[in-house]
This record gives sequence, C-alpha cells and structure tokens, in this order.
Amino acid sequence: MQRGRVRGGVLAVAVFVLACGGDDPQPSGAPLARDRGEPVPERAENEAPVVERIVLHPPRPLAGQRIEARIEASDPDGDPIRLELEWRHDGRVISRGPNAVMTLEQLAKGDEVEVVVTATDGRDTSAPAHASVTAGNRDPLIEALYLAPDGEIAPGQAVTAAPRALDPDGDPLEYEFVWVLNGQVVRGAEEAAFATDRLKRGDRLQARVRVSDGEAFSPIAESMTLELANSAPRFKGLPEIAATEGAFHADLEAQDPDGDHSLRFRLIEGPPGLTVDAVSGRVSWRPGADAAGTHAVEVAVGDSFGAESAMRFELTVAGAGAAAPPAKADASDDGEESDESEAGEEADATEKEESEESEESEETGESEA
Repeated sequence: MQRGRVRGGVLAVAVFVLACGGDDPQPSGAPLARDRGEPVPERAENEAPVVERIVLHPPRPLAGQRIEARIEASDPDGDPIRLELEWRHDGRVISRGPNAVMTLEQLAKGDEVEVVVTATDGRDTSAPAHASVTAGNRDPLIEALYLAPDGEIAPGQAVTAAPRALDPDGDPLEYEFVWVLNGQVVRGAEEAAFATDRLKRGDRLQARVRVSDGEAFSPIAESMTLELANSAPRFKGLPEIAATEGAFHADLEAQDPDGDHSLRFRLIEGPPGLTVDAVSGRVSWRPGADAAGTHAVEVAVGDSFGAESAMRFELTVAGAGAAAPPAKADASDDGEESDESEAGEEADATEKEESEESEESEETGESEA
C-alpha cells in the first residue's frame, strides 16, 4: 500500500477582535517614513494663477490724490501667489513692483493712469490684466469778491461786483450773479452791475457769485453788505425871477430822492439885503440905489439828516435912469458833500422897468430887473 506526502504549511491568521460597544481600535507602532533620499513626487501639471479683477479707486483721481489698485487673484492649485504691478501715466511706465498704491502730483485733467498686474506662484505667471482711470476735473474757486464802490452808496450810483476766480485746470470760466436786497433775492438781476436808482436810504445790498468751468460750480461767495446812504435834496432848477416895484422875488423848489419833506433853505452868499426864507425857500431882495451891476447869489437846501446841495446864480441890476438890460441869472449847483448834486443850468429872467420921466425917479433909485 502506497503512503501520500502531506506538506504542511504554516497558516498565519491575524484576527482583529472588536469588542461589542467598545471604541475604535488604535493603531500601534511607528508610522512608515520615506527614505531621505527619495524625491518628492511632482504634480503632473502646474496651473498658473489668475488675476480675476482689478478696480482703481477713486475712479476720477486728482493731482496729489492716492490711487489704490484693489486686486482679486487666485491659484487653481492653491499655491501662494505674488503680485507684480506696473503703473503707467499716459502710457509712460513710472513704477514697477508690488506697490498697490500710487500718488501723482503732476496729474492734469484728462490724463490716463493705468496699472498692469501679473500674478506668479513661483513656477508660472498669469496673463497680464489691465485697469485704467482718467484724471478728473477740479472745481473752480472764487478767491475774492469785491464791490465797487465799497461802504455807503447813494441812490443812482451803480454797484459792480468784481470776483476773482481760479480754475486749477485752466478751464474758461463763466460767472453767475445774484443780488440780494434787504435779505430778498432780486429777480432778473443777473449781471455784474446793479442799478440803485430805485433804492432808498437804509436799503442793504449784497452780491452772491458762483463760477463754472462747464463741469462743476464753485462754492457760492457772498460779498460784504452795502447800505444805501442818505441822499441830498436837489434843486429842481433855477427859479423864475420876478421883479415888481423895484424888488426881486423868486421861489426856490427842491426835491429829496429819499422822500424827505422837512427841507430847509439857507443863503450862502448874496448882495446886502437879500434874504431866503428857510421853510418856503422864498428869495427876496430890494436893491439899493448903488446896486447896479452883477451880483452872485448862492443858496443851499438840506434835509433833516444833514445832506445838502447848493445852487449858484447871478442877478444883474441895470443903472438908475436907464432902460434896464435883461436880468441875468446863471445857476450852478455846487455840492458841499460827496453826495450832493451839481446842476449846470443857465436861465435868463427878464423884466421891464417902469420909470417916470422925471427927476424924482432918479432920487428914489427904483430899478426893476
């Protein structure tokens, strides 16, 4: 009977037993370590980073203003990236490096500021991305505003606003004028000059001005406030001179631009015996026998505020016993204050002398002019 050969083998069985309701088993032993000489495996392909978005702020920069590049970039492989920025001013490169902020002192209206950005992960570089802005307009400014004349003004005296403005960009400027009378805007008064002929004593006048360069307005500038001064009364003209029974008579008439009615007349210069009634303005004169010739007369009229104007004229008396020539009265209005009027009128007053053809008429000395 033939006997078979059994080869036995060793069967190693590793059994991991999980205890019912117990914790997960903890691995034992030290972790496997790569040999020091073994190279690090590289990715089959590296992807370059991407510059996704660039925003330049502010969108309309001005000279001396900080321009900031706000950049969004990423790397598909999660690698750290580094940004490189190239700044250009009107196409000319002015800076290269990582600086994301730029300040240009010599930046004029309309100039272009551009930035070119690339990102690198150390192995590959992104495609360049561009962003640009255009330098904005700078607002004009009124440096000073003058009124001429300054101080008090008289009715009828035009007032002119004279602003001095500056535009940093050198743009042509246009002015807008507004006049304010006693706190109220005067409609239709939009010129540099303002007529005051309809104003009265005590009115307050101010100018408001702004300037435009076509894109923006300056802040509104306000002038000083002018107050309308008291205006002197004026003679209406040379009065009609009448001669009756050897005496001259005339009634002075005057009017006040401010509406004052308490006017007073006075004599400044005249021949002996000539009088002027202070209230009525009645001029009276009876020339003596020796009064033949030309006599200067100056009268004045004033209001209750002290403003006064004057008028000059001449009276001519013919000699006794002869036919009298026309009595001449040349008038001129002389102001004693800066606001007083000047008249330059001439008038002739004529009268006929009635004399008796006797020797007694010469002794009485009566003459009419």
